[in-house]
Amino acid sequence: MGDSPIYGEIMGLIDQVIMFDTHEQLLQERTRIASEVDVFSVFFPHHASSDLVSAGMPQEALGEIRNPRLLLKERWEKSMPFWKRIQNIGYARAVNLAAKGLYGVDGISDDSYLVLTERMKKANVEGLYKWVLREKSRIDISILDTLDVRVEEVDAGLFVPKSNPHLKLQMRMFNKYAYS
Repeated sequence: MGDSPIYGEIMGLIDQVIMFDTHEQLLQERTRIASEVDVFSVFFPHHASSDLVSAGMPQEALGEIRNPRLLLKERWEKSMPFWKRIQNIGYARAVNLAAKGLYGVDGISDDSYLVLTERMKKANVEGLYKWVLREKSRIDISILDTLDVRVEEVDAGLFVPKSNPHLKLQMRMFNKYAYS
């Protein structure tokens, strides 16, 4: 399938698509790269962790898997039964796709969580957001929708703060013409 001329033509057209994105829960890059990272700190601070709880993980266990002072192996063992239960839910699928697309690990499993964590640590350097957003995700610009970032702290090459007056005008114009 990937070798057919029509596939190549379609992929060429897809490659020309300009992507826009919004991020509400994104730390400043300097804060992120100063932090210790592992499979739990990166992939389970938000949505996927809620699915673990829905799958039966006690809140106490969720707190433990998020605790970087505990051994990664112990944290993995606590999460694994619940992780297996949510494999067909959208957030778990997104996490597995991110593990594959960003770090070359075919999903998170007993066999991969250590390798994945090591690759995350290696990639956790200045330029991380450019690599993830622009190079890997092909996002042209992200609207940074957060309250804890001053406009002068935003990397203007990657982000437009939601408070940007030009952005507000563009969004009003888009809404006016897109929905009329």
